[in-house]
Amino acid sequence: MSEQLQLRRGTAVQVAAFTGAQGECVMDTTNNRLVINDGTTPGGWPAAKLSEVQSNSRTAVSDAAYSAVVTDRMIAYSALTAARVVTLPASSAFPTGSRLLLVDESGNCSVTKTLTLAASGADTIDGAASAVANQAYGFIGVESNGAGKWTIIDQGFMPALQNIAAAAHGATIQAQVLEPV
Repeated sequence: MSEQLQLRRGTAVQVAAFTGAQGECVMDTTNNRLVINDGTTPGGWPAAKLSEVQSNSRTAVSDAAYSAVVTDRMIAYSALTAARVVTLPASSAFPTGSRLLLVDESGNCSVTKTLTLAASGADTIDGAASAVANQAYGFIGVESNGAGKWTIIDQGFMPALQNIAAAAHGATIQAQVLEPV
């Protein structure tokens, strides 16, 4: 013979006003989630649904521009034959404190075949509209503050070079300013 377990249940408003016993589970019928109670906190502690759990997924991109989505955590270029741009989602839509990594796995990134991370709309990346990776296997890791700003938290790329002259077949003369750290 089987047994049936029946939990208390109610709408989100009802659950938010309820203080359950320590360890008591309540079903929120509005949001379709379990809420765990501790005996003192009104509304208890809602359990995360699988769709809300952040994963460390890898999005492979092969030699094309890409518009990042809020579920991206790593955007990996597996092939690169020209400069490419990755447009970030709005910082307000991206989970605060989550890292988004753009990486050149192809080894073809260079000063002419760059990977540019572009902010969306009025958002900025460390005060600028974009950040650029420009060396083989370069990467840029950013985090959103949730309010219009992305912060570079780790990076591996060369400082910007200025082309002074270029030959017809791709040879260049470049200069850069290096300052002591």
